[in-house]
Amino acid sequence: MEIKLSDEHTAVQWLDYTASGKLLRFDSNRTALGELHERLLAADLPRPVE
Repeated sequence: MEIKLSDEHTAVQWLDYTASGKLLRFDSNRTALGELHERLLAADLPRPVE
């Protein structure tokens, strides 16, 4: 899979939850990451539409 960045981004990295939280600059992004992490742990995400 090729990842295409928008003009506002310069790089992409695959990181685990702890490492990614340390790199985020904005509280809103940390909040979103925390909420996603909790939902992934609880398997509480909608199924993709096929």
